Amino acid sequence: MTETVTSEILERIAQQENTTPAALDFILHEYIDPEALNTLVNQSSSAQIVKFEVPEYEVTISGQNDIEIQPLESGSSSDSCPLRTERC
Repeated sequence: MTETVTSEILERIAQQENTTPAALDFILHEYIDPEALNTLVNQSSSAQIVKFEVPEYEVTISGQNDIEIQPLESGSSSDSCPLRTERC
């Protein structure tokens, strides 16, 4: 992957919203440190899973930068747990 993980995340969310990353209703660094996330996933083993929430979506990064973007269920809040890391 030539672009950063955070760029890929923003691109995928923007695609789901039918917009551009610049037009999204949130700023990623208000929810997670983009530099720290890029460093973490670039240096982590395939057994690590990183999950965090942004408005309306849960982002999961696992394996070799496998990124999954899922809509949050109604009633979920990105304030409840902004970042979780797990080891499998």
